[in-house]
Amino acid sequence: AARQALALLGLVGESPEPPRGPFEVLRLREVVDRVHADDRFVRAWRSFDPVTKGELVATFADGSELRAPFAGRVVFPNPAAPPGTEWIYFAEASARQVGA
Repeated sequence: AARQALALLGLVGESPEPPRGPFEVLRLREVVDRVHADDRFVRAWRSFDPVTKGELVATFADGSELRAPFAGRVVFPNPAAPPGTEWIYFAEASARQVGA
């Protein structure tokens, strides 16, 4: 990755490699804020983990559940988010083309 970055910046005497595909283009569609410090994810989510519609993602301190609103991917899950800030995003596939 470092050599590729240096090549892209023209700082070394080699050409950058072409991007590797295929690419998945996503659209952020929904964000959920953390409400309470006791809100918890049901597992250690990582960005771009897939989810199915209705899959249990987290439980709130009041006992209610956060379920995936649609099939897609979770993005930027932050288990350390303070209450009142972005906690997790949900993304879906986009019809946009890379470079378009």
